[in-house]
Amino acid sequence: DWEIETTTDVNDVVANCQLIVTATPSPDPLLFAVRPGTHITAIGSDTPHKQELAGSLLGNADLVVVDSRDQSQSRGEVYQAVKAGDLERDRVVELGEVILGDARGRTHEEQITVAELTGIAVQDIGRTLETMMGSRRVTTFVQDGEEYDVILQAEAGDRATPQDLQNL
Repeated sequence: DWEIETTTDVNDVVANCQLIVTATPSPDPLLFAVRPGTHITAIGSDTPHKQELAGSLLGNADLVVVDSRDQSQSRGEVYQAVKAGDLERDRVVELGEVILGDARGRTHEEQITVAELTGIAVQDIGRTLETMMGSRRVTTFVQDGEEYDVILQAEAGDRATPQDLQNL
């Protein structure tokens, strides 16, 4: 059984939650510290001017994961933390590296972990096609001669093209 309580006090959230998801357009940090064992998924800071987490929180985290290391150099929580000198860029790993086993994820339950997801367009397109077509198979998305193996298709052998996206 789950017990659900609501609050508008961020201190209540930090004191009582070990899984926190932030999805705000805030230009200023909302979270400054969390308890050991807390995981934060931050998805609201997708421009250079938004920030949901204090840089010191990322600097003190045991693991900081991003969806795109390149993109985190120009926007999001990691961008803000590195710019402020609170986080060294070489401590940041990509989600794909964790999934593939090239980087370690959480190794014990007391770690503070942060996943900062600023959004990757090709992944968003893939999820849209998956939802619209109802398939579970990976195929190739071709745009301007570049191939991306992330789009899900409806029929074996089909290839999604930019025209497919316009027809949605």
